[in-house]
Order: sequence, then C-alpha cells, then structure tokens
Amino acid sequence: MSSRARALWIGGLLLVVLATAAGLFGSHIESPRQAAATAAPPPPAVLTALVVRKVLSNTLVFRANVVAANATPVEMPTLPGGSQPVVTAVEKKAGNSVNEGDVLFAVADRPVIVLRGAIPAFRTMTPGDVGTDVTELQQALHRLGYSTGTDAEGHYGYGTEQAVRDFYAARGFQVELTSPQADINLENAQQAVTAAQRALGTPGGNTPSATNTLAQAQATLQNLENTTGAIVPLGEVVFVPTLPAKVTSVSISAGQLLQEGAATAGASSPSGVSPSAAAVAGGGASSSSSSAPMMLGSGLAELDGQVPTTSGSLLQPPVARSCERGCRQRPSTTPQASDGRLP
Repeated sequence: MSSRARALWIGGLLLVVLATAAGLFGSHIESPRQAAATAAPPPPAVLTALVVRKVLSNTLVFRANVVAANATPVEMPTLPGGSQPVVTAVEKKAGNSVNEGDVLFAVADRPVIVLRGAIPAFRTMTPGDVGTDVTELQQALHRLGYSTGTDAEGHYGYGTEQAVRDFYAARGFQVELTSPQADINLENAQQAVTAAQRALGTPGGNTPSATNTLAQAQATLQNLENTTGAIVPLGEVVFVPTLPAKVTSVSISAGQLLQEGAATAGASSPSGVSPSAAAVAGGGASSSSSSAPMMLGSGLAELDGQVPTTSGSLLQPPVARSCERGCRQRPSTTPQASDGRLP
C-alpha cells in the first residue's frame, strides 16, 4: 500500500472514531428546556379499580352427626288400675309435624297429647292443685280457645276442670276423674242445693233451719267443684318447649303390648297403680331416650361433633382518587380489608 492510500485509510478511521465519540457525548447533553420538560409531572389522571359485589364463602370439610334440636322423648302415660299397656293408636309417624293439642298416640285408650311449655309435667294435676304446671296447662288451654273461667292463674279450679273436659272431648277421649263417683257426687250436691232453694221459697219455708240447710248444701257443692272432677294424669300431657316440632322416631305400633320394667321409677297412677312404662320423659327422672315410644325434635338441626370455626372480613378495593401532583401509581391488585361496608 502506498503512503497516500495509507494516509487516507487512517484519516477515514479517525473520522469514524470522532463521529462515534461525538454521538455518545451528545446523547448525555440536553438543553435547559429539555431538562425542565423531563422533570415536569405528567398531566393529572384518575386512578380507578374494579369493584365486585359477591358473597364470600369458604368450604369446610369435617365429621359430625346431624341430630334434632331440643330432642324430647315421649313415654306412655300412667294407666288406670287393671289396664294393660297395649298401644291402641299411633297418630303420628316419623317425619310428621306436631302442633299444639295434637294426639301423638294412645295406650289402653289413654291419649298422649302435646302442649307447649318450658317445664315438663311432673305430677298428675287434679282440682285444687296450685303450681307452675297448672299455669302452663291453663296457658295452653287459652291458646287453644278454652276458657278457664274465673280461676286464678296457676289454680286448678272449676273453670280449669271444665276446660279440661272440653279439651279431651274435642279429641275423642273421656277424662279421668278423681274418683269413679265424682260426677255422681257432684250431681247429687247440685240437686241438694236446688231442693234447699225450693224449700226455702215455699210458703212458710223461710226458716232458720231451711236457711242453714241451703248454706250447707252450697258449701258441699262448692267444695266438690273445687276438689273433684276431671284430672290430667301424669304422662297424658307432654310439655315441649318449642312447637311446631317433628317426630324424629317412632318405635311402637298399634296392638303392641309394651313390656313391664320400662317405667319411670316412682311414677304412679291416680289409683296408686304403678304404670308399666315411663311417664313423660323430662317430667322427672326418666328411662333412656332409646326406649321411648316416640321422639320429638324442634325441627331445627344440631351438629353433634367437633365443628371447626373460621373468621374473616369483607374485602374492598381501594377507593378511586385523583392524582393531583406528579405520581406514577398503578391501581392496587390486592383488595384491602375493611369493616364490611362496600363503597
């Protein structure tokens, strides 16, 4: 290569190097106007986020048994002396709804009737009795449309006794009496009062003796009205705290002879004869619910087992806001916890 060609080649290489250096240096140099434009904030903008309204749910898998709430075993009623514990009617089947005043079943033609009440029956209710069980009975009779007359609350008087008679008759059953002669004695006393009134009203009959006879007859009649008549044997009324309820199980059938030995200890009929099966369960000590002729539940359900618990809060995206000064933000993709109120 000649010296001239070599000089041209070297000169061209120098020009390339100088041009490259100038370009690199020039890219880092900007005018004051360019610097101000670069530092200025972007125009104001509104940042928004999508709000979704839905039900938050979480699936739990666990083991538990579903049982009826307020389970109430219903046992057979006390029976009159000489009666065999034969099931004569079963009015409800498993799954049936039970309302106040319904007959559940009958044993030896004695009914078992359900009423609403928080305190289970604990005795045979008779005229003259006073107590919370009588109050519950009166309240149930009132709800079903039966008047108890002028009886005080909680007092089983003549008005309550008459309401009990009507209540049983409406369901096709005769009432049990304080004694077999109770109605006859009452009728005789009423006739004695009528006769004394007539004697007192005859000419010359208004004498101290006639007046005394009438007073004695009236006192006898009032005493019989207050202390004799229809009773509610232990077990014929079942007080259940929640109604309507459902029959959860039935273990008896019509014609079945219930076995001896299933009785509630100490329960006895008005005549002193021990019943052959438990009186109303919950009205005192009772046999195990597994032997009960019928089981009632409130219709609700309870989980019998270890049930896990969870906690959480509603989620809410951040509220849209305006970016007034130069800020370069993106809408948050993570919802923020809130007090449960959506915007």
